[in-house]
Amino acid sequence: MSDTSLATQEFATPEHAAEALAAGRVRTETKSSAQRVCLELAPNGWFRLKWSAKGTNSYDWIGLYSDPSQPDSNYIGRNNWQWAVNGDSYLTGTGATPGYEARFLIWEHASKKYKSVARTGPFPATKQCSS
Repeated sequence: MSDTSLATQEFATPEHAAEALAAGRVRTETKSSAQRVCLELAPNGWFRLKWSAKGTNSYDWIGLYSDPSQPDSNYIGRNNWQWAVNGDSYLTGTGATPGYEARFLIWEHASKKYKSVARTGPFPATKQCSS
């Protein structure tokens, strides 16, 4: 298998994917567009990330942030983020409390880093999820 055919799932975190993307070992296949992200309260009291996009790229991802002032690189790790290609809804491991924000991130070739293209704003005054 060549480096350019590596699957997203082989990267444990967005940082690992970013290293490979920046070094040119993998490439993004398509351009994603029309990204939307929302944050909702799940029945168990945790956050649920939900999103939609057209032309989702293998390396696009959605993450949870402790507040809107955090840089894109400072998402909450462990089970609080997901590759966009793995579905459009994800139950996090973080209890819903005010101030958190969800973001949809894509790889920006020019800057060689991930950039958020959609944000919810701080919970609970977030963009409403549509069913």
